Amino acid sequence: MTAIRSEAQVHEEERTNPRILPQRVYVCSPLRGRYEENVRLAKLYSRFVALTYGLCPVTPHLLYPRFLDDTSPREREMGLAFGRSLLRCCDEVWVFGQRISEGMAQEIAEAGRLGIRVRHVPLADLCEFVRGERGRTPPGLYDGEKEENGKEETAYEEKANDRLLRPGMAPAL
Repeated sequence: MTAIRSEAQVHEEERTNPRILPQRVYVCSPLRGRYEENVRLAKLYSRFVALTYGLCPVTPHLLYPRFLDDTSPREREMGLAFGRSLLRCCDEVWVFGQRISEGMAQEIAEAGRLGIRVRHVPLADLCEFVRGERGRTPPGLYDGEKEENGKEETAYEEKANDRLLRPGMAPAL
């Protein structure tokens, strides 16, 4: 006789058995401000999670702004709430970038409340990933600029070279 399992039991089995589903990582990064650049970076972060670690990136700020207006306070709050709802299904939260936006702070606080591990991804790891990705990425994913010596440099490498991320600011994975 086959036991009937509840949806909660199935979900818990999926969550705890890595052979069933890859671990889900919530990608926490800013959206507002330099919107186009932040969207491009969110794609980079998602690709980093998937290709470097083989994990399933959950990046709500690449989904909800497609149909919700982030400039409308009501719709922005809906998008943030929807994202926090997705966060509950994730195994970890990975924080990207050097500043914590208001929305990111809410996501990090929610992860803490839920007991979900929060990791800060070191800038150096991303720079290494971007260097290895050149020539293999979808067009327009990284918008590098030519330096005077002709070398292409990404926004991450520029920040690393400017030493905006100081040692000890972001713990290693």
